Amino acid sequence: MNESKALVSFLEAGPWLEWDITGTMTAADLVQHLAKTVKSEQLSRMLAALRDVEGNAAPTFRMVGPLNQPGGVTFAGERLPFSVSV
Repeated sequence: MNESKALVSFLEAGPWLEWDITGTMTAADLVQHLAKTVKSEQLSRMLAALRDVEGNAAPTFRMVGPLNQPGGVTFAGERLPFSVSV
């Protein structure tokens, strides 16, 4: 993690968190992660077969949810801008 931005809103239902967490990783690590997590078996196999992957990625993960409930803050998605060469 190299950057983080959070917003807490005080709504009628209680406090609400919106949190973006940004970091960096190698494209090779990103491809390995995607090969294990994508739902398409065909795409997963294709990603796992890639070799000599070069480049970098700067993923941003988003967490959102109510702060006044146990387990209320959950993963809401990610953005993956990257540059890759194989």
